[in-house]
Order: sequence, then C-alpha cells, then structure tokens
Amino acid sequence: MLGWIVILSFLFCIFMLLQRTVSFVKVQNKRELAPPKFNPLSGILYSFTLGMAPWAKESTRRHWILYVRGILFHVGIFASFFVLAISPWISLLGDWRYLFSFTIGVGFAGGVAGFFIRMFGKEKALSTPDDYASLALITLFQLTALAFSSIDAWSNAFYIITIIMFVYIPFSKIRHFLYFFFSRFFFGVKYGTRGVAGFHR
Repeated sequence: MLGWIVILSFLFCIFMLLQRTVSFVKVQNKRELAPPKFNPLSGILYSFTLGMAPWAKESTRRHWILYVRGILFHVGIFASFFVLAISPWISLLGDWRYLFSFTIGVGFAGGVAGFFIRMFGKEKALSTPDDYASLALITLFQLTALAFSSIDAWSNAFYIITIIMFVYIPFSKIRHFLYFFFSRFFFGVKYGTRGVAGFHR
C-alpha cells in the first residue's frame, strides 16, 4: 500500500514541478543589445562541463572542503533515489546492496555536517526555516535509505519519509535542482556569446 502512495506522491511532485517549469519558460527574456562575439554553443558546453569544476569559481577554489562535502552529499542523494527505484527488488542485489549503504552513509554524513555548518556558521544569518526543513528532510531521506539498504524491515519508514519529501519538494528550496539546468544554460548562452566564458577563450 505504501508503495502505491509513494508513486502517487511522486506523480504529484512531477506535476507541480512541470507547472512551475512551464511558468518559468514563459517568462520573457530581455533581448541582448550588444552584437554577439562568439558562438553561444561553446559557452553552453563549457557551462555544463569545465565550468562546474572546482577551480572555475573563486568560492570553490577557496572553500574546497565545502565543495567536496556538497559533492558527497549529492552523491548520497542520487544513491538514495536509486535504492528507492529498485526497492521492490533490492534483495536481488545481494551483498552489493552494502555498497549503496556505504555511499548513502557518506552522503548522510555530509548532510549532517551541512546542517551544523548552517546552524553555527556564517550562513546562519541568511538561513530561513525552509532551509533547515529542506536539509533535514533530505538528510532524513538518506538516513532511512541507508537503513533500508541494509535491513529490509526499514522499508515502511523509508517510504513514509519519501512520501513526505515528494509532497514537500514543489513548495521548498529542494526544487532548486530544477533551476540548475536553466541557470547553467543561460549562463553559457549569455557569457559564451559575449566571449567571457567558453572553450574559445
């Protein structure tokens, strides 16, 4: 029964995110007045590849430990979603399931570290209740995924947290993953056309 509710909550999440995407795409962008200097495709390609490398931005060059923490946290999220997708057949993985347990565990540790950094670091002044709720929910999602990937009896707890997460995503900052692709695309187009960023440099 919980499995079907997970599916329904997932469909609800996708529907709400599609609505937001449509409204976002409809927004009119201001036309560039400056003549283009280079092909924007070079900027787009750079934006989705080397433009995301840690040395491409000053903030990540100066705070590489936080960059690594973020990478591990998101890898744990992807592993948790994979465990969710194969949850009805996870026993077929055999001992390989513990590889996912380890990966999710590392991501969970990154989530806990991020929570304390937000609570006691410089980000505290800028944080909102949704920041804490979103991070706590995703970290709890990883924790229950970690438990379920090791012990089948945790399936109900994993599904319940997943349902809450899917319902909450469209109304929270977790939906930032939706804007990631748009932001990288427009960054590549704008600065690639101007010749500021891209493989032509």
